[in-house]
Amino acid sequence: MPEPEFTMDTLRTLDTGVVVAYEGAPESAMRTRRGRNAFYTFWWVKQGAAELEIEGRTYRYGAGEWVLIPAMTDRYHALDESTELVSLSFQWDWPLGEPVLRIEEPISGTADAQRSLCALARDAVKVLHASPDAPRTFRQTMFGLAAWNRFLGAFHSFLAELCEVAEQRGGVVVRPGAVDARLAPILADLAKSPTIGPLPYERWRGRVGIGREQIDRLARQHLGMTLHAWRNRLLEREVRRRLLPGGAVIKAVAAELGFVDSAHFNRWCRQHLHRRPGELRGGAA
Repeated sequence: MPEPEFTMDTLRTLDTGVVVAYEGAPESAMRTRRGRNAFYTFWWVKQGAAELEIEGRTYRYGAGEWVLIPAMTDRYHALDESTELVSLSFQWDWPLGEPVLRIEEPISGTADAQRSLCALARDAVKVLHASPDAPRTFRQTMFGLAAWNRFLGAFHSFLAELCEVAEQRGGVVVRPGAVDARLAPILADLAKSPTIGPLPYERWRGRVGIGREQIDRLARQHLGMTLHAWRNRLLEREVRRRLLPGGAVIKAVAAELGFVDSAHFNRWCRQHLHRRPGELRGGAA
């Protein structure tokens, strides 16, 4: 028997959760939308058609096809009036914010060829929507223990199947990075509480014993980007998650994340997520 890729202690650190799930027609306001895709999104097109534009490329999917949309990408989508979906949007990261599954573009297939994958996605959605008035987002939803464990069984089985299918299509399951010991506590600090404003280099200097230039050099070496860009990436996801329906009021979200006022928050969301906070609060397809 081959050795497992990860220890159980490592796997327990995964940050995984569903943020949007439904089967049926998307909300009318969500049929056409441009913005930042903060989470992985899986669509099984049951009826009608879906069009995506990501990084300047256009993709089209018809009834009976499925697609996994990468997280942290700028996307435009258009759904026909007749379109019905099984839709799951979910977070799936290592604790420092690294994605578990790296895909450079949408991956897709057919429900006939990947019958098990689509059935597991539908099973997870059905558990969450056992009640006819269940919401499409789940920030404030109450679950019984039995129902929650049924959901986890279906959702984790879906992720296992998705890993296999994605790797067959060029996706890569990413190991948590071997980060320099001096950079690791800084990344953990950012992942735990991403907020706007100047980065606390002086505090980090006292903690890890190196200055701003060395910290930035380590960040570019291990992340391929500056710490400022990495913080913004984490903050984009946190804003998107907190603004799901059922969350705190927009003014409170802005204050908690360190924005000076609502106008500052509005400008940042339009620049980074291409939508106003109120539009982000509206939901997702």
